Amino acid sequence: MSMGNKISLRDARENADLSIREVSKLTAIPKEQLEKWEDNPAILPLHSACVLLKLYRISFNHVFFGKDSEAQASSTNR
Repeated sequence: MSMGNKISLRDARENADLSIREVSKLTAIPKEQLEKWEDNPAILPLHSACVLLKLYRISFNHVFFGKDSEAQASSTNR
């Protein structure tokens, strides 16, 4: 699976200049849940993804929703 030019959910949040604590306050999603989703966005529910990406001002097309290990494997296979 190729990540292409996509970024991680964590990078999307950081590019929006938001801390995980700020996102938690703005969305009422517990910080621990946000951390789990950043570690494994494959388990992120669609509705929650929509909420986060709207807040981060980024399109689904630009975010990688696989596991971090898949992204690392993809980059080492190049």
